[in-house]
Parts: sequence; C-alpha cells; structure tokens
Amino acid sequence: MMFLLGVLFMAVGIAVSIALHEVGHLAPAKAFGVKVTKYMIGFGPTLWSRRKGRPSTA
Repeated sequence: MMFLLGVLFMAVGIAVSIALHEVGHLAPAKAFGVKVTKYMIGFGPTLWSRRKGRPSTA
C-alpha cells in the first residue's frame, strides 16, 4: 500500500512540476502580448489540454 501511495505521490509531483514549468512559458508570453491559445500538460501523448479562441475539432 505504501509503495502505491509513493508511486501516486511521485506521479502527481511530476505532473505539478510540468504544469509549473509550462506556466513559466505562459506568463511571459502573456506579459509580452503573445497570443496563447493552448495550455497543455503532458509528455508524449497529451494528458490534459485547454484551448481558447477556437472550437475543438474532436
């Protein structure tokens, strides 16, 4: 049980780390007026994505 909790804790920690890293790209882009239409978390296949400004094609 503790092993599974450790694996889950690591997976969540890595996801949060990636999300914060991507915010580090998003914030300066917004500050300098770059149009940002997609914020996504994932490595390889997208795990979570958010689009703004265009309807989804899926």
